[in-house]
Amino acid sequence: MNNDLPQHAANKVRRALDDVHQLTDDPSEMMRISILAAGVCIGQAAGFMRGMIERDGKDAKTEVIVDEILKLVRTTAVKGADAAWRELTLPQGGS
Repeated sequence: MNNDLPQHAANKVRRALDDVHQLTDDPSEMMRISILAAGVCIGQAAGFMRGMIERDGKDAKTEVIVDEILKLVRTTAVKGADAAWRELTLPQGGS
């Protein structure tokens, strides 16, 4: 995997959100914009995770997949992207 590509995408998303946030001075509207944008990204990530799961010949409910994505988003926000990637690539039950 090209490690620069996810960072490049994150930078583009941040710049796009900054551009939209400049259109308002209302913090609650800025938060709503960010949450909506995050929901779009979480939905896309869940779709990609579903593809990974199906590629392994398994199935999972959408709610379970979204919960896993939300855990990874939390890890990214708290510990950084590398920690989330390690969490995602650990074997089931590993640490």
